[in-house]
Amino acid sequence: MDKEAEYSKSKGFSKQFICDLILKALDEHEGLTKAKIDELVFDYLPREMSGEKKSWRVGYLLASLKKNGEIISDESRTWRRIHK
Repeated sequence: MDKEAEYSKSKGFSKQFICDLILKALDEHEGLTKAKIDELVFDYLPREMSGEKKSWRVGYLLASLKKNGEIISDESRTWRRIHK
């Protein structure tokens, strides 16, 4: 079992898994800053990826979710879920 866990930590989780995690967190909270979202998902990104690259990846995922009309960022740079 250790090999499987190590492999998952090394590889990281899928884009869809991380996006779902972000959306679930935004459903549970009124809003989250990018720093809080980074804190939430960094452990699910590939272990070998630098902190700067992880932050860039989270930004990319947030932009994708925004483009899909699922989230917005307000003037205080807090991300919120759009409920349709």
